[in-house]
Amino acid sequence: MKATISQNLVLSGSHQSATGVVPSDGAVVIGPGSYYTCQHGIAPNGGGSDVNRWSILIDFVVPSIDPWYCFFQTSPTNANDGDCFVQSGTGKIGVGASGYSPSSISPQTWYRLVIVVDNGAGLYDIYLDGSRILLEIREVSMAVSLSIPLSSCSPMRMVKMPQLQSPVFPCMTAH
Repeated sequence: MKATISQNLVLSGSHQSATGVVPSDGAVVIGPGSYYTCQHGIAPNGGGSDVNRWSILIDFVVPSIDPWYCFFQTSPTNANDGDCFVQSGTGKIGVGASGYSPSSISPQTWYRLVIVVDNGAGLYDIYLDGSRILLEIREVSMAVSLSIPLSSCSPMRMVKMPQLQSPVFPCMTAH
């Protein structure tokens, strides 16, 4: 996946081309066991040696609500659970530690998801199509920090579970 700024996403596994939000948009379908790695290149911020204030934007559509769909994983080694999901059977968005949105998504509908993280303030906000659907204020925790070893940037894994279709992503920024 070609990046406009910084490094391209790196595919592990396979994906298939698909139609995006409009026919001229590019999209991909990525299945179980496949993922993208994002070498974000964002300098440490918000205290400490990690990126503690950041946002990510993902346009997506799911074919059904039955399986779990994972949007991303901040552990470079995939050593723990993902950091944002579509909950199986409900279509709600979130993660166990933060809770899930009160509203649900529908299959076969495109959405724009934005996640805003400020670990220093304990914020993990989720927006769907411009509306905040989940605001979590937690004890100051670096649970969703982006690691940055001194020698190089650690990857952030764009993890996908069964058949999540998404266009070129992410748009990631520090703030």
